[in-house]
Amino acid sequence: MGCRIRVRARAAELIRSGVRVAIDCSMDGAMSDKELKRLAGQLRQAYSANLRSPRPFQLYLTGLARGGRIQQAFRRRCTGFDNYLVQTTEKPHYEYFSPSELVYLSPDSKNVLWSIKKSCVYVLGGIVDETVKKGLTEGKARDVGIDTARLPVKECMRMVTVNPGHVSLPFNQGSGDVLSS
Repeated sequence: MGCRIRVRARAAELIRSGVRVAIDCSMDGAMSDKELKRLAGQLRQAYSANLRSPRPFQLYLTGLARGGRIQQAFRRRCTGFDNYLVQTTEKPHYEYFSPSELVYLSPDSKNVLWSIKKSCVYVLGGIVDETVKKGLTEGKARDVGIDTARLPVKECMRMVTVNPGHVSLPFNQGSGDVLSS
Protein backbone atom coordinates (compact mmCIF):
# COMPACT_ATOMS: atom_id res chain seq x y z
CA MET A 1 0.00 0.00 0.00
CA GLY A 2 1.44 3.36 -1.03
CA CYS A 3 2.11 6.22 1.39
CA ARG A 4 -0.77 8.34 0.06
CA ILE A 5 -3.23 5.49 0.38
CA ARG A 6 -2.10 4.77 3.97
CA VAL A 7 -2.35 8.45 4.94
CA ARG A 8 -5.82 8.71 3.39
CA ALA A 9 -7.09 5.51 5.04
CA ARG A 10 -5.78 6.55 8.47
CA ALA A 11 -7.24 10.03 8.06
CA ALA A 12 -10.64 8.68 6.98
CA GLU A 13 -10.81 6.58 10.14
CA LEU A 14 -9.72 9.42 12.45
CA ILE A 15 -11.90 12.05 10.75
CA ARG A 16 -15.09 10.28 11.80
CA SER A 17 -14.33 11.09 15.45
CA GLY A 18 -12.85 14.55 14.91
CA VAL A 19 -14.17 18.00 15.77
CA ARG A 20 -16.59 19.26 13.13
CA VAL A 21 -15.52 22.30 11.10
CA ALA A 22 -17.73 23.83 8.41
CA ILE A 23 -16.50 26.29 5.83
CA ASP A 24 -19.25 28.70 4.81
CA CYS A 25 -18.92 28.77 1.01
CA SER A 26 -21.84 31.11 0.43
CA MET A 27 -19.78 34.26 -0.10
CA ASP A 28 -18.55 33.86 -3.67
CA GLY A 29 -20.27 37.10 -4.67
CA ALA A 30 -18.09 39.00 -2.18
CA MET A 31 -14.80 37.91 -3.79
CA SER A 32 -12.83 38.72 -6.91
CA ASP A 33 -11.42 35.95 -9.12
CA LYS A 34 -8.02 36.51 -7.51
CA GLU A 35 -9.51 36.08 -4.03
CA LEU A 36 -11.31 32.89 -5.17
CA LYS A 37 -7.96 31.45 -6.32
CA ARG A 38 -6.46 32.24 -2.93
CA LEU A 39 -9.41 30.64 -1.14
CA ALA A 40 -8.94 27.47 -3.20
CA GLY A 41 -5.23 27.49 -2.34
CA GLN A 42 -6.07 27.84 1.35
CA LEU A 43 -8.52 24.94 1.15
CA ARG A 44 -5.88 22.80 -0.56
CA GLN A 45 -3.32 23.59 2.17
CA ALA A 46 -5.81 23.09 5.01
CA TYR A 47 -7.02 19.80 3.55
CA SER A 48 -3.47 18.50 3.18
CA ALA A 49 -2.56 19.52 6.75
CA ASN A 50 -5.79 17.97 8.05
CA LEU A 51 -5.02 14.61 6.39
CA ARG A 52 -1.64 14.50 8.12
CA SER A 53 -2.85 15.74 11.50
CA PRO A 54 -2.89 13.33 14.46
CA ARG A 55 -6.38 14.73 15.23
CA PRO A 56 -8.02 15.65 11.92
CA PHE A 57 -11.26 17.59 11.70
CA GLN A 58 -14.48 16.44 10.10
CA LEU A 59 -14.59 19.01 7.33
CA TYR A 60 -17.81 20.27 5.73
CA LEU A 61 -18.24 22.73 2.87
CA THR A 62 -21.66 24.31 3.36
CA GLY A 63 -23.50 26.68 1.03
CA LEU A 64 -21.39 25.33 -1.85
CA ALA A 65 -23.45 26.06 -4.95
CA ARG A 66 -23.13 23.37 -7.64
CA GLY A 67 -21.37 24.95 -10.58
CA GLY A 68 -20.87 28.17 -8.58
CA ARG A 69 -17.70 30.25 -8.66
CA ILE A 70 -16.29 28.73 -5.47
CA GLN A 71 -16.86 25.14 -6.57
CA GLN A 72 -15.32 25.90 -9.96
CA ALA A 73 -12.27 27.48 -8.29
CA PHE A 74 -11.89 24.45 -5.99
CA ARG A 75 -12.07 22.05 -8.93
CA ARG A 76 -9.51 24.06 -10.93
CA ARG A 77 -7.02 24.63 -8.09
CA CYS A 78 -7.45 21.57 -5.84
CA THR A 79 -6.30 18.42 -7.62
CA GLY A 80 -8.74 15.61 -6.89
CA PHE A 81 -11.23 17.92 -5.18
CA ASP A 82 -14.18 15.65 -5.95
CA ASN A 83 -12.44 12.87 -3.98
CA TYR A 84 -11.58 14.98 -0.93
CA LEU A 85 -12.63 13.50 2.43
CA VAL A 86 -15.11 16.32 3.03
CA GLN A 87 -18.86 16.53 3.03
CA THR A 88 -20.34 19.13 0.72
CA THR A 89 -23.82 20.58 0.65
CA GLU A 90 -25.63 23.43 -1.02
CA LYS A 91 -27.52 24.00 2.23
CA PRO A 92 -26.25 26.78 4.50
CA HIS A 93 -24.60 25.68 7.74
CA TYR A 94 -27.60 26.80 9.83
CA GLU A 95 -29.88 24.43 7.88
CA TYR A 96 -27.44 21.53 7.59
CA PHE A 97 -26.66 21.54 11.34
CA SER A 98 -28.74 22.49 14.33
CA PRO A 99 -28.17 26.23 14.93
CA SER A 100 -27.77 25.52 18.67
CA GLU A 101 -24.53 23.60 18.02
CA LEU A 102 -22.96 26.21 15.69
CA VAL A 103 -20.22 28.68 16.62
CA TYR A 104 -19.19 31.04 13.82
CA LEU A 105 -15.51 31.97 14.16
CA SER A 106 -15.16 35.64 13.39
CA PRO A 107 -12.26 38.02 14.07
CA ASP A 108 -14.85 40.65 15.01
CA SER A 109 -16.45 38.64 17.84
CA LYS A 110 -16.14 39.87 21.42
CA ASN A 111 -16.18 36.24 22.65
CA VAL A 112 -12.81 34.50 22.86
CA LEU A 113 -12.69 30.76 22.08
CA TRP A 114 -10.59 29.25 24.86
CA SER A 115 -11.60 25.60 24.43
CA ILE A 116 -12.96 23.34 21.73
CA LYS A 117 -16.11 21.32 22.42
CA LYS A 118 -16.84 18.18 20.41
CA SER A 119 -20.54 18.97 20.63
CA CYS A 120 -20.06 22.16 18.60
CA VAL A 121 -19.64 22.75 14.89
CA TYR A 122 -17.14 25.54 14.24
CA VAL A 123 -17.94 27.60 11.16
CA LEU A 124 -15.25 29.43 9.22
CA GLY A 125 -16.11 32.10 6.68
CA GLY A 126 -15.01 30.86 3.27
CA ILE A 127 -13.76 34.25 2.20
CA VAL A 128 -10.50 35.89 1.27
CA ASP A 129 -11.10 39.59 1.50
CA GLU A 130 -8.14 41.72 0.54
CA THR A 131 -10.27 44.79 1.23
CA VAL A 132 -11.19 43.55 4.77
CA LYS A 133 -14.94 43.46 5.01
CA LYS A 134 -15.17 44.22 8.72
CA GLY A 135 -18.10 42.61 10.49
CA LEU A 136 -19.11 40.40 7.54
CA THR A 137 -18.93 37.00 9.24
CA GLU A 138 -20.17 38.24 12.60
CA GLY A 139 -23.11 39.92 10.87
CA LYS A 140 -23.99 36.73 8.95
CA ALA A 141 -24.01 34.75 12.20
CA ARG A 142 -26.02 37.38 14.07
CA ASP A 143 -28.62 37.52 11.28
CA VAL A 144 -29.48 33.83 11.82
CA GLY A 145 -28.99 33.76 15.61
CA ILE A 146 -25.71 31.83 15.76
CA ASP A 147 -23.09 32.29 18.50
CA THR A 148 -19.74 33.76 17.49
CA ALA A 149 -16.24 33.52 18.89
CA ARG A 150 -12.77 34.54 17.83
CA LEU A 151 -9.51 32.69 18.18
CA PRO A 152 -7.33 34.05 21.02
CA VAL A 153 -4.63 35.30 18.66
CA LYS A 154 -4.16 38.64 20.43
CA GLU A 155 -4.01 36.97 23.82
CA CYS A 156 -1.65 34.12 22.94
CA MET A 157 0.81 35.27 20.31
CA ARG A 158 3.46 37.93 20.08
CA MET A 159 2.25 40.38 17.46
CA VAL A 160 4.14 42.62 15.10
CA THR A 161 2.35 45.82 14.19
CA VAL A 162 3.11 46.84 10.63
CA ASN A 163 0.92 49.93 10.59
CA PRO A 164 -1.89 51.24 12.77
CA GLY A 165 -4.99 49.09 12.53
CA HIS A 166 -3.19 46.20 10.83
CA VAL A 167 -1.64 43.41 12.85
CA SER A 168 0.31 40.49 11.42
CA LEU A 169 1.91 37.39 12.83
CA PRO A 170 5.56 36.53 12.30
CA PHE A 171 5.65 33.53 9.95
CA ASN A 172 7.31 31.22 12.48
CA GLN A 173 4.52 31.88 15.00
CA GLY A 174 1.61 31.85 12.59
CA SER A 175 2.22 28.58 10.79
CA GLY A 176 3.46 25.49 12.58
CA ASP A 177 2.50 26.58 16.09
CA VAL A 178 -1.15 26.98 15.20
CA LEU A 179 -1.35 23.67 13.35
CA SER A 180 0.38 21.71 16.09
CA SER A 181 -1.82 22.93 18.94
